[in-house]
Amino acid sequence: MLKVAKIFFGGVLVLVFGAVFTTSLMDSKNNNSPRLNGGAKTVIEETIASTNATPEINEDYVKYEALSDAEKAKVELIPEKYKLVVNDVSELKGVGSDITDMVELSFPAQYTVANLNGGSYITPMKNQGGMGICWAFASVEAVESLVMTASGTPFNSNTIILSPRQMDYAASTDGILDYENNNGYRALTQGGNFYMSSLAMANGVTLTRESDFPFNERTDKKNIADVLNYDKSVYEVTETMMIPNITDRDLFVESIKYYLVENGGAYVGTGSPQGACASRNSDGTIFIEEESLCVSNTDEDDGYGGHAMQIVGWNDNYSYSYCKLSNKTHRSLANGSCTSGTRVDGTGAWLIRNSWGDDPTYKYVYLTYDSLSIDVNFVTGVATMEGRSWDNNYHENVFEDLKSITEGRTASATFAKKISGDEKVESIKFMTLSMSGEYTVSISGYDGTINMSAGWPGIHTIDISSLDIILPDDTFTVTITGSNAKDSILGKTISVFTSNVSRLPEMKTSDIDGGVDALETNDFVKTVYSETKNIPSGTVISYTLEKDGKDYSNYLSYANSTVAINNVNANITIDKSAEYGEYTLVAHYGDNRFESKINLESSLTVDFSDTVAAKKEDNILLVYDMDFATLANDATTAATSPTYLHYDKNMNLVDSGVLKTGDIMVANLSDKTTRKYTLSVFGDVNSDGQIGSGDYVKVRKHIMGSETIDPGVLFYAADVTKDNLVTSGDYIWIKKYIMNKGSL
Repeated sequence: MLKVAKIFFGGVLVLVFGAVFTTSLMDSKNNNSPRLNGGAKTVIEETIASTNATPEINEDYVKYEALSDAEKAKVELIPEKYKLVVNDVSELKGVGSDITDMVELSFPAQYTVANLNGGSYITPMKNQGGMGICWAFASVEAVESLVMTASGTPFNSNTIILSPRQMDYAASTDGILDYENNNGYRALTQGGNFYMSSLAMANGVTLTRESDFPFNERTDKKNIADVLNYDKSVYEVTETMMIPNITDRDLFVESIKYYLVENGGAYVGTGSPQGACASRNSDGTIFIEEESLCVSNTDEDDGYGGHAMQIVGWNDNYSYSYCKLSNKTHRSLANGSCTSGTRVDGTGAWLIRNSWGDDPTYKYVYLTYDSLSIDVNFVTGVATMEGRSWDNNYHENVFEDLKSITEGRTASATFAKKISGDEKVESIKFMTLSMSGEYTVSISGYDGTINMSAGWPGIHTIDISSLDIILPDDTFTVTITGSNAKDSILGKTISVFTSNVSRLPEMKTSDIDGGVDALETNDFVKTVYSETKNIPSGTVISYTLEKDGKDYSNYLSYANSTVAINNVNANITIDKSAEYGEYTLVAHYGDNRFESKINLESSLTVDFSDTVAAKKEDNILLVYDMDFATLANDATTAATSPTYLHYDKNMNLVDSGVLKTGDIMVANLSDKTTRKYTLSVFGDVNSDGQIGSGDYVKVRKHIMGSETIDPGVLFYAADVTKDNLVTSGDYIWIKKYIMNKGSL
């Protein structure tokens, strides 16, 4: 959180994502950290994971969604959409109410990964400056700590420091230039949560080195290749763990301790060190006691603010006191007593690492064990990107589902994708919201069954590379189904990782035909989005322009043509002096050519009022007045000094102002732009320029089947009832009009 007042939504359980190291890296972890007594891990995992708790829509998320856009922009820690709450031990299957009978743990009274056996398992202090991206800092710091903890290697000059700012860009809606597939619902430098960062980390496009994406407070947009690049990512998160809101204090505390030792520092979402839940202790340290009563979810006037930090240790002997005021805020003691409110005393707190730089007051703060409504999340595994086996990652924009409070969790979820060329499935990731779930995975074209168990809520990865499942050049589907309604899957979180069967380079450009900018005054400018295969990230694609077998590249310029995450978003410019018509845009990679069409047309148009004329398909103009001067005077266009000419159906210039069905109107808008319309005069079915007996005779013959009025200008003229049919109703209206008993 920024060191200013913010809106905060408390009591949220953050949903986490993660990944898994290779076995060799996990096995290299040292044995110098405090360990649990024998069998303790099984007790905690099986006990909590077997809860009957069901994920619910988070009330704080509902309140967040009710805020205005301006109010949302002030929220730094966006609430998670769902939460899991265990109210007491009796809700846990097969467990009695006595917590001491269930948990057999042995931890030291004090512990910190910041100073463990003479080494530090966290990176140096970072500073988020004036931006609301504490969630990004806490997310990458959880990964940094896991990497060091899993390898048993404390921080040193070779330790990789990760970039929170790259995550800010990757999860934003406005940080990347001309990117049509961005996966975010927050603005650059604004609030977020661990759920957002988890998606980017799990999909292999975040967790880049700080040196590759250094911190600054600029808000300029960047090219996609500078933000999302598989080759610049260091790790991919594969497994995460979400600790449920366990209202039994002892179980909650001991569970976090265990996983802190196992995985290093944890992501925690709580109140701000300057917020309503914070106080200064008698020893000068800042501590937070997070409880729902001390937080106002809709009023920032008292300086409430949500903040994400990193739990790096604990102190069972940390004693604290504060004054609880009637307005639901906490205040520090004055001279050892409370001048107002009720004094509260307690013991035991988490050591929290902040992201406000080296300010000695806020560098480390404490979070009390009694803070049961905090969000605690662990990254429990990562894989190194340099050893990745996959070439493609397919997923949906899950944030679209989070833009409303409509429930997105389900016991079954399906992802579908159209691909070109055969691909092998390497792994599948998805997020669960249930405890101890059992899931079945089915893939179109594969007859076998893939089953998995997920003991904790979070992101899970299924490695199915050994099954050799080949997806054909077509649309494939992946469906994940829980064994019962409790086994919830968060909608749209399925990601499918594939490798290319063929190693031939491919580039497929989205359709770029059609109308363009007004070339009378501006160049043609287009962002050309192309999906690639087997073209390395960082490759610069070159382009040429052709027409009728000739080179027109002198009209062409381009920029931002670097391959990033298997696509190119090139900015193409064609000079306005180029002639109109269809061109071939050729993308070049080595000796490979990838062609797409660009149709250069002027966007200058001619419009008419509804009472005079209506445009139909194929440049047909249905005219309600038989006078050409009326039609020309009614025409409106952005062109300068347009001229309008009247021709008959044989393109002979017509002196008479009377219009006939089949006549042609030519609008000369400039020396390069001409619009040509074939006229269908309302009621003039026989094309003689008047409405008479000949018109209703032709309609009658059509009705009787002796003479057909084909679709086109005559059909529009005959359909005076405007029902897209020529029937007796049209015949009757025309006859009444001729007898002066009706009007058209």
